[in-house]
Amino acid sequence: MNILIVSDDLFINGSVNTLLVNNILSNIKDSNMNFIYYGDNGGDKEKNIIEVKDKRYFLLKKILKSNKHKLFKFFQILFHPSLYLLFYPYKLNFNKFISSIYIREIKSIIKDKNIDILIAITAPFYTMIAVDYFKNIPHYYYKLDPFSTHYSIRNNKDLVLYESVLDNSAESIFVTPEIYQDYLKNDILSKNIHKIIKINYPIKFIKNVKFNKDNKIKLLYIGTFYKDIRNPDYLLKILEYISTKIDNIELLFAGSFAGFTDYEIEAILKRSYVNYLGTVKKDKIIDLYQYSDFLISLGNTIINQVPSKTFEYIGLRKPIIHLAKNTKCPVIKYLKNYPSKLILYENESLDKATNELYDFITNHMNEIISIDKLKDCYSEFDINFIAEIIKLKLCESEGQIC
Repeated sequence: MNILIVSDDLFINGSVNTLLVNNILSNIKDSNMNFIYYGDNGGDKEKNIIEVKDKRYFLLKKILKSNKHKLFKFFQILFHPSLYLLFYPYKLNFNKFISSIYIREIKSIIKDKNIDILIAITAPFYTMIAVDYFKNIPHYYYKLDPFSTHYSIRNNKDLVLYESVLDNSAESIFVTPEIYQDYLKNDILSKNIHKIIKINYPIKFIKNVKFNKDNKIKLLYIGTFYKDIRNPDYLLKILEYISTKIDNIELLFAGSFAGFTDYEIEAILKRSYVNYLGTVKKDKIIDLYQYSDFLISLGNTIINQVPSKTFEYIGLRKPIIHLAKNTKCPVIKYLKNYPSKLILYENESLDKATNELYDFITNHMNEIISIDKLKDCYSEFDINFIAEIIKLKLCESEGQIC
């Protein structure tokens, strides 16, 4: 059985959603299943992949990489996938223009590799549009982010209808618990509720976790500092306070900024406790995880979207410091049973938050939680458990017994 995965970036600094699903699929132990990935692998070959199609199917991404183009900003806005999807119900003919490149590539893979099943990983959501084109091949969606129920476009009924049409052609749809609730609440989407398979976010427990041997107390954040949905301002204010109490504290930040001006970025990087590493390679990220003392999690303002990093952190078994935007932050329930965590709410006073953080750091240095203890708390999140659910559903589609 040849299964084509249609995704975005396959490399470590690309889509976290893609990385999560790739990790799940690599844990499917079945000699009859061959996974072929379509996306940009950035030079990192993954295990258990018989071929990686090393071309981007979204042509505009490649075109718009160059800031030298005079119309860069205009086209970046005009052809942004979200904007395209917003206007699709009004039959603006962007589909052929945007989709023709990667649909043509997928066609060639299907012909060359005799593809039996297609799986689209979202977000990004144009993966579903591409896969939906091939209605004669059984296909699945794996939705890790909300689509028509996303906070910025949730009132657009036409887009909900469009998502429902895409769902109609899918064999089954794997969704997070948050997206499952969206389906239950929406009269249009709920018509396909019989296709929905609710599965938790995968956690891969790391066996050999090491301690930081540096004389600094290292707090690690990997990801993007978003000015809108995941603003680090409150975190930085707390660290400014606590650095007067703990002079050897250091925030390791590996990733990028989104929505900040150059002046604002420069002001953040000038802080003495901030060690900005930029975008780092996979092996470097593993080292950072190993030799950090605490893992920093920033909550979203989007209540039906959970940062995937939360579950990667849980698997690392180190103390987690989570900053929640409000009490509705969806991360809170997933950290409820985690033995070593501190949840700070952004509406708390800085004095209170600083004291709590100081006590937490003092009491939880060099702490590693046992795998057995975590498996009891997160048995349904275990990556092998989720891989088995997906494997059985794919076998069912092909009428095979796994």
